[in-house]
Amino acid sequence: SKELAKVAEQGNRSRIQELNKTRGFKLNQLYSQAEREALEDCEMLKYHPLFIAGVMLYWSEGDKVNKNAFRLTNADPRLIKLFVDFVIKLCQIPKDKIHPSLLLYPDLDEGACMEVWKKEGGLDGMRFFKSTRLLGRKGKRRTKYGVCIVHVASSYLKRKMLVWMRHLPELMVKSEYYYRQ
Repeated sequence: SKELAKVAEQGNRSRIQELNKTRGFKLNQLYSQAEREALEDCEMLKYHPLFIAGVMLYWSEGDKVNKNAFRLTNADPRLIKLFVDFVIKLCQIPKDKIHPSLLLYPDLDEGACMEVWKKEGGLDGMRFFKSTRLLGRKGKRRTKYGVCIVHVASSYLKRKMLVWMRHLPELMVKSEYYYRQ
């Protein structure tokens, strides 16, 4: 019985290793496709103001440390709204894949802040992740409505963004970019 269990365990381990290899290969193929698509997108959208704004916003305010996390953090609802418009309209990410969350100081009312972000930040109809309370002294508040983090559930889009952040600035510094016919 112990021998049978040992043989089964070894068989399971090798099947799991094989599945992981296959999954890794398929993910690499998918990410390569995302990178090729990103180059095509960049060429097609390089003059589109919302594309330029979205890439530049992510380049300055987005998560570049985690290779799969696609999130942007800022305290200005108008900036968040512009970025969410970019994600929905140009990246074609459905609203149910976009999850905002708030960083709040202890003296801020979560419900009131959330309403401001929904209305002014274009986040109405989205499911918010749980807010995080920041430790701080009362009266030392730095933001009126907290800080918003926009999380997008797409490592595919993250791969594309990394290519856009590399490629778009290269295109924009060429003199032909500004003197197109």
